[in-house]
Amino acid sequence: MFYAETVIDSDIDSVWKMLTDLESYSKWNPWIVEASGKALPDSTVIVTAIMNGKPMRATHTVLETVPNRR
Repeated sequence: MFYAETVIDSDIDSVWKMLTDLESYSKWNPWIVEASGKALPDSTVIVTAIMNGKPMRATHTVLETVPNRR
């Protein structure tokens, strides 16, 4: 399990919308080239990220979501 926490100076609804809009990740995350899928339990998320200067594609299964929380 991985856990991280940070404080973001914005309202929770805006942050949740941004974090669950996977198709827009490449606009604000310099390591994500492409992301697709839905942030819903049992959904598949596919991410292409830059690792060591090369694109790496990974497929993930969403285990749990709690809207506006995690």
